[in-house]
Amino acid sequence: MKFALNETNGNLIKQWKKGEITINSTIYNQNMIISANRLIADWTPIDALKITLADLTDFMALKPELILLGTGEKQQFPEQALFMALYQQGIGLEVMNSKAACRTYNILLSEGRHVVAGIFK
Repeated sequence: MKFALNETNGNLIKQWKKGEITINSTIYNQNMIISANRLIADWTPIDALKITLADLTDFMALKPELILLGTGEKQQFPEQALFMALYQQGIGLEVMNSKAACRTYNILLSEGRHVVAGIFK
C-alpha cells in the first residue's frame, strides 16, 4: 500500500508491503525503527508477540511520547506487562498491523508529534 503526504519534515513512510518498507526514497527489507530524524535498520526482534522492554531500548533513547508497533500483516499483541512498563514511564504504546502503523506514523509525524514506530516487515 502506498502512502502520500505532501508536507512533512523527517522520515516519511512512502510504502509498506509484506517484506518491504519504503522510507523517503529508500527500500528496506528488514524490521525498522523509525522516527522523524532517525532510522534504525535491522531491528532484531523476530516475533511481535515476544517483544520485551529490553527490545525497546533504542526506542527509549529517542524519548517518544508514543510508540507505534506495526506487527506485520496481522495485529498481534505483546504481553500486557509491556504496556504497563511503558505507561509507568509516561509513554503510550499502540499496536496495529504494519500498514495501519505506517499510516498512523505519517499522520502523527505531520502533526508534529514525537512518535517512534517499530515496523515488522
